[in-house]
Amino acid sequence: CAEITQKLVELIDIDIPHVRNEAVKCVGKVLRKYPGMSTYVLPCISRCLKKIEDNEAKSTLIWMLGEFGKQIIEAPYKLEKIIDSYEDITSADVKLQILTSGMKLFFQRPPEMQ
Repeated sequence: CAEITQKLVELIDIDIPHVRNEAVKCVGKVLRKYPGMSTYVLPCISRCLKKIEDNEAKSTLIWMLGEFGKQIIEAPYKLEKIIDSYEDITSADVKLQILTSGMKLFFQRPPEMQ
């Protein structure tokens, strides 16, 4: 499973939008099943957050911020930037994931989530 996760992370770093989006979705499914694989994936989340265009992939990345907020140092600050553009987001799934991840981060790191 570790080798597959490493290959998926490599695909996330490729500069082809649809490949990156699908790789993020697959990584999200892997992390839901095997949370221990997060050590391979979490370093690339911050790099690709701005590059994701697909709503489902964006929702998956936001889920990762909330789910692994203790391990991602900049998670509250990344989520804050997404929240600032909340009005521009049209997808209900992405908005719901922002709210859910915001609450998870609030309970994990209250001083940083106000």
